[in-house]
Amino acid sequence: MNSHLRKTLLILIVVMVSVIPTSAQSGRARQNSLTSDSARVISQDPVKTVPTEKDQAKEVFPIRADYNPNAVLRGARVLFIRSKSAYLKSSDLENEMRQRPEFSALGLLVTKEEGNADLILEVGRKVPGRKFIYSGIDPRTQIVLTSGSARADLFGLAPSVAHKIAKRFLQRVQAAR
Repeated sequence: MNSHLRKTLLILIVVMVSVIPTSAQSGRARQNSLTSDSARVISQDPVKTVPTEKDQAKEVFPIRADYNPNAVLRGARVLFIRSKSAYLKSSDLENEMRQRPEFSALGLLVTKEEGNADLILEVGRKVPGRKFIYSGIDPRTQIVLTSGSARADLFGLAPSVAHKIAKRFLQRVQAAR
């Protein structure tokens, strides 16, 4: 190592060592001032806050004793697809659904607005692995009406995961009707 590089490295180490204790002390002083400020704020009159959209919980309907999951599947017409995996886009699954002949025969529609849906199809991936799981959920009660899984082909030779999930889900809805 040349002498110029050694000098620069030593200066850098000296500066770092001298800065760390002062920053830790100033951090403690800052923390003490924050706690005293928060104590002052607590003693003041409470401020009214306006609830945001996230604060407002979705209205969940109570579950009656005569709740029938098959009846909900039979009555569902508008479907919202929610993908929780980066490996499967909801738009890919939407396209696969619309290409299936059962989809139009069942009179189903796909929506991009979750609030308009009669049924939510939630898709995720089990980590680690190639297994994708799906759940058909009633948006009013958050009850899982149907579920299943599909395995992705490692080499892409078999039908896609979106194709498998669309086929299995639509078979389940068809069986309920």
